[in-house]
Amino acid sequence: EPVSHSAQAIVFLYDPYNDHYTLRRATVFFGGPEEDTRFKRDSDLARWLGSHNQPVYLEGDDGPLAEQRLSQEERQKIEALGLVLFLPLRGQEQLQGWVGLGSRLSGEPYAPDDIAFLAALTDQTAIAVENAQFLTGARHQAEELMALQQTALDISAQQELPVLLPAVIGRATRLLDATGGGIYLVEQ
Repeated sequence: EPVSHSAQAIVFLYDPYNDHYTLRRATVFFGGPEEDTRFKRDSDLARWLGSHNQPVYLEGDDGPLAEQRLSQEERQKIEALGLVLFLPLRGQEQLQGWVGLGSRLSGEPYAPDDIAFLAALTDQTAIAVENAQFLTGARHQAEELMALQQTALDISAQQELPVLLPAVIGRATRLLDATGGGIYLVEQ
């Protein structure tokens, strides 16, 4: 029976804008609570996975350690999500996230060979995740530079304030993915 047949398969990735590890993908079997499926960067689970060089298996030797290492709130969240195996996605500088798996549908525990195979897959996945995040960051920086350049060109062209200010607000709201914005001027 293939290793991938687990009841739950969830990916958490680091969101630098909100400073949390946030649920990104789940299998069609995911039926856990969706309202609070994130962990702070300095959460017990994130620190534990970041310090481990291997998967954490709660139904194996790591189970008793979870009692010591994780807060009761985090243990309850993990239990509600139905997760028993955590496979860290390590980046060069920090933990990029992790894959959380539930118990196998067969009811059998994950064998050491299964865990080693899954760890090798997540190591390769971590490289792809880090590359994608780097590319996204580079694109965002390029957009910021283009907006700054266009604003500088508008200013140097001595655009009138009724034309210049809405253009600046429009660029800023697009870059920040905001619903709106405003500029307040001090009158003499």
